[in-house]
Amino acid sequence: MWQLPTKIVKRPVYVSTSGWALFAKRLIAFAFACLCCAAFFCSDSSAENSAQSIYSKAIEEHWSWNLDEAINLYTRFLSQNPNSSQAYFLRGSAFRSKGLDDKAMADFEKSLEKDPSLVEASFGKGQMLLQKKRYEKALQEMNRVLEKSPGYPGALKIRGEANLGLSRFQAAADDFSTFMEKVSNDSGAYFDRAIAYQNLGAMDKAKSDLDRSIELDPANESAWYRKGNLLFAGNDPNAALEAYDRCLKIDPKNSEALNNRGFVKISLGKLDDGLNDLSKALEFDPRSERALINRADVFSRLGKNNEALKDYESLLKLSKPDAGILVAKAEILLRLGRTEEAIRDLGQALSLKPDAIHIVALRGQAYKLAKQCEKAIQDFNRVLQTDPQDASTMLDRGSCLLALKQLKPGISDIEKALKADPKLASAGTLYDLAVANLTIRNFQVAADLFSKVISLTPTNGLAYANRGVSFKDQGRLEEAVSDFRHALTLLEKQTSKDYTSKLLAETEATIRARKPKTPSQLMLGENLYPESGIPSENSLW
Repeated sequence: MWQLPTKIVKRPVYVSTSGWALFAKRLIAFAFACLCCAAFFCSDSSAENSAQSIYSKAIEEHWSWNLDEAINLYTRFLSQNPNSSQAYFLRGSAFRSKGLDDKAMADFEKSLEKDPSLVEASFGKGQMLLQKKRYEKALQEMNRVLEKSPGYPGALKIRGEANLGLSRFQAAADDFSTFMEKVSNDSGAYFDRAIAYQNLGAMDKAKSDLDRSIELDPANESAWYRKGNLLFAGNDPNAALEAYDRCLKIDPKNSEALNNRGFVKISLGKLDDGLNDLSKALEFDPRSERALINRADVFSRLGKNNEALKDYESLLKLSKPDAGILVAKAEILLRLGRTEEAIRDLGQALSLKPDAIHIVALRGQAYKLAKQCEKAIQDFNRVLQTDPQDASTMLDRGSCLLALKQLKPGISDIEKALKADPKLASAGTLYDLAVANLTIRNFQVAADLFSKVISLTPTNGLAYANRGVSFKDQGRLEEAVSDFRHALTLLEKQTSKDYTSKLLAETEATIRARKPKTPSQLMLGENLYPESGIPSENSLW
């Protein structure tokens, strides 16, 4: 159950914040203009001079990044001048610089209430809406900015990011392209346009933009990460590894990059190195579902079933039940012989996906392993109603019917399955079919089937013993004697040896007496070896 290192997603993985840098530059110019204006007003009356002095001092403190003092002074000024749109905006920008987003948003909205034409306040509000992933509102705010000030720096970029968040990839690409006609050295804009191009299927353009983004900012770990994803999707795993390496040099704790690098290493056959990366990813982010899925799958491939089981259990604790994870876990439980637990998990998976026939088929197999053949047959019937040509399921149903002593329908199912797909003819399946035919006295058919079993497993003593029985009941006594003698050299269980010896002696005595007997009633199971039986390791019986 591999999970690809990246998928084309509707929403961007990364949203640039460099628009705030552009905003800050604009803010500095705006504050400088306000400062000059305040200085001019200081020549007015004493009361007004006092207010403007406070305002001027607030801007100076803001300019010097003394944010707390600036906020206090803006607040004092606003207590005397509650209609100052500019002061609300500047205090809001100071709040935002301190990370007090709610207060910043309130001030931006208050500023626009006082002066709807103040584009700086609209831009600041739009940026914050984008940060909160309120993409439609952010888009509307940027449209207002561009209507009032078509050349406003960064507005096109922010609108592009909003369009990206709304999965309007062509509109996003167009906005970024227009922005880059004016600002050609913005690494984040090239990165964002690469995301848009990738979702539009323009992979060459996406790669070109990522390369340009990295050229402008070699420390852009997000660009290196996405480049690695793009290269792997383009069947260039070695180049992808180099990109992930560069990303991890910048941030060694990037769990997504570690997960994806591990994935790529495993695809190249570097299992130990890949597992090491996946485990590191989980050290830094224990809740990484992708890393857990990938590591569990690797453990499963390596036969480390207990380790895989732990990861699947962790996955199920992290989020709501997932049918795919439940099925993967059930497969591990079946390998461990924990059939009842597997049946429970498969039942839960079916409650999530009632029409998933492959889960029904797997639960039927689990019931079969648990020797709950009636329930297994119900699941197999459901599968065959959907796909009557499913040879594997037909074979499973046939085996269960044999186990329930419904021999003729069981034989019919198995024969149909083997005719449809001869590759299903394993030694165990042929043995079970031979036993069933022997039991219903199809001696020649049984003998032929046991011969096929012997050709596949030449050391199968039970096959020789039972073929001997089929020969004996046909009156082919010399052939029976030969099979009984050969069986005695191969059989391990003493009870089987003892009864085979008894049959051998009886057959030899018959030959000596030249007195042909009617076909015996000795057959496998309840009739053959009635006291102990010759158990079959491959048979359901």
